[in-house]
Amino acid sequence: MRDGAIGKRDVVHSRLRQRRIKLRLVFFALALVGLSFALNHLLIDSRYEISDLQFAGLVEVPQEGLRKLTEKEISGYYAHIWPKANKYTYPREAIKLSILEAYPGISDLTLRTRDNALIISVVEYPKKN
Repeated sequence: MRDGAIGKRDVVHSRLRQRRIKLRLVFFALALVGLSFALNHLLIDSRYEISDLQFAGLVEVPQEGLRKLTEKEISGYYAHIWPKANKYTYPREAIKLSILEAYPGISDLTLRTRDNALIISVVEYPKKN
């Protein structure tokens, strides 16, 4: 064969390479669509929505005040699509910040979820006499 000439073998390998690339692209597109559906289901399904607020460690801080601040932060949607009240994507930092700003007597605050409940555990500074 002459230098620079393409033989049948090279053409076959080139076609196989093109098919493999197309198959990989199709597989990647299908995987991306499947992942999008799964993520959308996880974010929108009401089974994952926070439906109860529970509080622990409250002494001086009023429960109703914490409830209102928390409900304000988890109401609404991200990008008008996904609810903020999803137990996997709720706005943790926004809730902590709004509670700590409203109640400076709180020294520590932890948030966790169990089933469909958001549990807010509070540690207050010792009361000064």
